[in-house]
Amino acid sequence: MMNEEEPTVMMYPDEDYAEEMAEKILDDFSASNRGSFQTNPDPVYTVTVRGVEFSAAHRLAWHPKCRRWHGHNYKVRVDVTGELDGSRRIVMEMGRLKKMIEELADKLDHRVIIGATEHADEFAGERSEDVVRCPLSSVTAEDLATWFVRWIRDHLSEDERRRIRRIRASVAETDGFSAAVSVTA
Repeated sequence: MMNEEEPTVMMYPDEDYAEEMAEKILDDFSASNRGSFQTNPDPVYTVTVRGVEFSAAHRLAWHPKCRRWHGHNYKVRVDVTGELDGSRRIVMEMGRLKKMIEELADKLDHRVIIGATEHADEFAGERSEDVVRCPLSSVTAEDLATWFVRWIRDHLSEDERRRIRRIRASVAETDGFSAAVSVTA
């Protein structure tokens, strides 16, 4: 189940206004930090996409309660940190990042997810299309977050690989329980 909410984008009335505001922000920043901006000429930027959701079932054989098959309505958030593209002034296109996240989420949506070494004989035969094997050993929120990070890293363009420094993914099983992983790209 996908949430159709688009990433938030700030719009300015016109280009002159946007340039004026950017100059004011930089002036204010430089004044308040006594020139520290000049000593760090390579700022790092982060783009965030959230609002991608999927529903899936899993189990954790080692957990007393979660060893039974059960499901979650997962929520995914991804932060990508890096340098700006010189001409477009973006870390990466947020819409492209969202599509990467949705591509993996769509593969998992309304499926049973099993770990790489887990057996699920009850899903053999005609129900095998309902099963997705996670490339990691188990299917914890931490493992799902790792899968999203690897998926995004593997789908970056050569230019994005040069500029992006860190990818962080968070996967929430419920509003109160989530796990995140952050890796150097």
